[in-house]
Amino acid sequence: MGVYTDATNDGTMRALASAAKLVPYDSALFVVTDKGAGDSQRLPLALRALVEKRLKVYTIWTDPSHPSLESEIALQDLRNVSSHTEGEVLPYSLQIPVSRLFISTSRLRPRILQY
Repeated sequence: MGVYTDATNDGTMRALASAAKLVPYDSALFVVTDKGAGDSQRLPLALRALVEKRLKVYTIWTDPSHPSLESEIALQDLRNVSSHTEGEVLPYSLQIPVSRLFISTSRLRPRILQY
């Protein structure tokens, strides 16, 4: 069964609510995106699920136009999620040399982070 998405309803909030069911209490979730949530009507549902499990949400914002007014507007719902869960928004530029990317990823080891 596929997941239906389009530009106006990307499922970000639904994905956060679903992820909250899968991780242990007092964990952290990381959202890496360059687009705002397209399903902001689900914000209360997602927040309730995240807060009940005491999850912190960190949004890694990769929008190349950041900081700009349009970027800040698009980020608003995810900023609300991060602030209500005591997480953070971390603007990050993906403009790094490819050679550096390969070196750094070869040293990564998977880890589960818990608070």
